[in-house]
Amino acid sequence: MKNYLLVILCAFMALLAAGCGGKDVPYVPIVSGPGTPDFNVSVQQITPTPVFTETGSEAIRTAGKVRPAEALGTATFTVTVTPLHGFTGTVSLGQAIQQDSGGFSASFSPTQVTLDGVDSQTSSFTVALSSTVSAGNYSWSITGTSGTLSHTATTKPTVTVQAPKPDFTVSVQQITPTPIFDDNEEAKVRPFGDSNTATFTVTVAPVNGFTGTVSLSGLVQGEVSGFSTSFSPTQVTLDGVHSQTSGFTVALTSNEASGNYSWAITGKSGALSHTATTQPTVTVQGGTPSYNLSLYPQETQTIYSNNGGSAEWIITVQSENLFTGPVTFTVTNPNNAYFSTGFTATTVTVAAGGSQSTQLTVTLGSGGNNVLGNNTFVVTAKSGSLSATETVIADVMPESEDLRKRG
Repeated sequence: MKNYLLVILCAFMALLAAGCGGKDVPYVPIVSGPGTPDFNVSVQQITPTPVFTETGSEAIRTAGKVRPAEALGTATFTVTVTPLHGFTGTVSLGQAIQQDSGGFSASFSPTQVTLDGVDSQTSSFTVALSSTVSAGNYSWSITGTSGTLSHTATTKPTVTVQAPKPDFTVSVQQITPTPIFDDNEEAKVRPFGDSNTATFTVTVAPVNGFTGTVSLSGLVQGEVSGFSTSFSPTQVTLDGVHSQTSGFTVALTSNEASGNYSWAITGKSGALSHTATTQPTVTVQGGTPSYNLSLYPQETQTIYSNNGGSAEWIITVQSENLFTGPVTFTVTNPNNAYFSTGFTATTVTVAAGGSQSTQLTVTLGSGGNNVLGNNTFVVTAKSGSLSATETVIADVMPESEDLRKRG
């Protein structure tokens, strides 16, 4: 403002001198001022361009729509407002999407900035994909307004919405309970009656509108030769919308050891290949499921007749022929009046092919001299109609000389 006044004053003095003296006065140019106070708005584009990918339902995928994966649902850009020629004042920020889409929400933080004539100020512009939209690039015009002044950033914040590639999934429905192939041989098993086959349902589902033919295969887990397998049909054709199924049949055609057998089911189409997470499983069972008992240490333990003497045995239940279930222990002795007994666990649960243990403790009470010699205890392990027994012996001895001396 002072510069403007100085120019005007000089011009006035020149005119005044010309008027007063009647002489020619040299021309004095008018010098412009420093410029009108103003501001500009700029946006820093994120590199690479943020990509929102789809995680929607089948209906959304087949309609060619996309919505964000949770971790990629937002993108934040930096908006900078810079003063020009000493501009001071508040600039309000606004935005307008450049495509016809209602699937986004957008916000500024803060919504306006205040300039002091020197320093730039920034705001964060956040874009969120909040509902389904078509795949493509989406941009926003960012505008700053202060009174009659308004400026739009030349760079537009841009995001890409990307429809994922067409694909498919493979799943297997396990038969419940697990199919059992049975025979009465101990070590090996062969087909028994009508129970030597089991058929599982394999489902192939399109993802993101996948169309094409998917071929199916099954690979047994382990070195096994006693089974034959087949698919019906061996391949399925997807139309981009509907799932298709195939029957996977397992047949026990020759002797095979007892155990569980599983197959990895894979679907292939061109370069795409997927294996089902669930594996169809059958059980080969030789003979009737049962269990046996074992002792540790030896069957006979010595107890001295002094009050409180005791002995312990570890009793282990071992599954046979894939027995599985709870086993409950009891113990009997004709001279129970002189002994107390107890298990660390009165019931254990045994897995197929596995084992579980409990500890039996036999303690001699008062009057031990009345039961000197061998005292037999019968341990019974029972599960439903199954039962197994084991015998332990407490050999009660007179109190030793060493014990009397220590006492």
